[in-house]
Amino acid sequence: MSSEGAPTWTSGYGVGEGWNLQGTLLYESSENAFVLFDSAIGENANSLHIIATRPGGTTIGSVDCPSIGNAVTTDLVGLGKGQFLLSAGTPQSVNSEGAGWLVKIQHDDSCVWVRQVEGPGAGSAVAAVEDSYGRFLVCGSALPPETQTRDIYVAAFDQSGKQLRYRTYGGGTPDFATEMVATEDGGVVLVGTSVDYGGDSGILALNIGPGGEALWAEVLGGPHDAGVSIHRTSDGGFLIGANCGPDDSEGKSVRIIKLSSDTP
Repeated sequence: MSSEGAPTWTSGYGVGEGWNLQGTLLYESSENAFVLFDSAIGENANSLHIIATRPGGTTIGSVDCPSIGNAVTTDLVGLGKGQFLLSAGTPQSVNSEGAGWLVKIQHDDSCVWVRQVEGPGAGSAVAAVEDSYGRFLVCGSALPPETQTRDIYVAAFDQSGKQLRYRTYGGGTPDFATEMVATEDGGVVLVGTSVDYGGDSGILALNIGPGGEALWAEVLGGPHDAGVSIHRTSDGGFLIGANCGPDDSEGKSVRIIKLSSDTP
């Protein structure tokens, strides 16, 4: 789209009969050149799929990676030097505990490594970042066996794919993560949703320190809000986007919250 919001071109891509593409993630590698990752959904298992667009041509193919089962891509991080980091997840269900994955990929469509998040109750991965120390952090949904209450996990990996730690965060009611951003001290600020057993929910903002410690947590917004996205601002703060539940006077709407750099 142009800067005025007008469409400039549209293209559609597919991988053949019998396959469906889901979890589309887009990264601008240079001007008018994009790399798109998604999951090709197969009858027995999924595979990572890449579409690389360049001026004058388009290449389409699959990433040569070990199987990640039925997981679907959830987040994409550009690492520079033609490398990318992908998170993927299989949600928990009645018959499955789910799984979270972290995948490092070269731009030549080859897989550097694939790692499943290991830890008590670890399930679907929803977001990933590279922190200021060069570690890879991934967050997702956990169902610890000792509580059986949905919590949030954050796992850390080094550049070689070795898992360094796994911790869960949450209270006595269900908590869910959706996105996170890195902070200068090697930690992250994560946004998601906290739900109580009365059916109300609030926007959860959680600051994790460089060692995995919880520095602060805040539940924000109205009684039916759900946190969706978080972005760093030029003054060092955070901008949170959220969906709002139905309201008698306004109906469904969205909410934007600005947090300062020293929150709380």
